[in-house]
Amino acid sequence: MRKLLSLLLALSLLAALWGCSSSRETQEEALPESIEFNFFYNEPCGSCQDQINDFYNLFNEALEGVKDLYPYDLNVYNVFKQSESETMNSALEQLGYSQEIIRTLTFPILTLNGKVYLGTDSIKESLREAYLTAGEDLFICGRGVYNPLEEKTLAQQLEDYHPGEGELHGGLFLPAHLPGVR
Repeated sequence: MRKLLSLLLALSLLAALWGCSSSRETQEEALPESIEFNFFYNEPCGSCQDQINDFYNLFNEALEGVKDLYPYDLNVYNVFKQSESETMNSALEQLGYSQEIIRTLTFPILTLNGKVYLGTDSIKESLREAYLTAGEDLFICGRGVYNPLEEKTLAQQLEDYHPGEGELHGGLFLPAHLPGVR
């Protein structure tokens, strides 16, 4: 009887482990290949480039020394143009913002890994950490892009968190596969 219970327990454990690994493999297949930055600004002057140049400078300063850790796509939209305004509306609606709220937002706006940063100060203060967190989520832990509309408990959100799959170096969490990381 005891052997039968042990055998059933072992089979149950194997089945559970197989289910977890196949579910994680499915999730990894759907992961994006890069971190997606969407920067939305409003510049009515077609020849003026102040806002976009300021953002590029801020972007390069904030990510100095870490910009090459993870692949990324930087998309820039001037919402003064109707088509780019529609792109912003769609992106923000997918993140749970209603049209009523979207109309009240001030620029610039940055979306990154399912999160929204409003205004230059917020972007400047958050950009580096948001990039590193998104890279860790996507490329180290395989958690995917954060979905603010998905209803999960804290315990469910932490299920995919796997500390120890990289190492902490000088305040940065780096993937173990990077050259020079030991």
